[in-house]
Amino acid sequence: MVMVVAESSIPTVQSLVRWDPVGHAEAELTARSEVGLPPSVHIAALDGTAEAVMALLDQAGLPDPERFQAELLGPVELPPGVRRPAGIPAGAPVTRMLVRVRREHGLELAACLRRAVSVLSARQTHEPVRVQIDPLHIG
Repeated sequence: MVMVVAESSIPTVQSLVRWDPVGHAEAELTARSEVGLPPSVHIAALDGTAEAVMALLDQAGLPDPERFQAELLGPVELPPGVRRPAGIPAGAPVTRMLVRVRREHGLELAACLRRAVSVLSARQTHEPVRVQIDPLHIG
């Protein structure tokens, strides 16, 4: 027996009452597609000092409209409760930049960022940048 103690108009409750997980998943995907959130797109969250994040984007050649139409969102302050990236001094301000690409360009974005992180890490000219592909929480 399942007991639901929630407002009956909530879509998740409606899908449970109708026993329609597929319909609920399709509706959720449609809603996320309309606002450009995963899994309809891929998002990379870049956390670090503003200079380091911009250096990473420059090294990666982003945004490059001819390659995979990457869209930059930000920079914004690191969301409350999110840990600072390792290796950044305590007093340094940390920002977050989001890079959004269409679903079919996710692997290319990941490879591009991986190469850029490797180059900047070898040069040791900037603080480290944390890169997360499709993070659970973006803000």
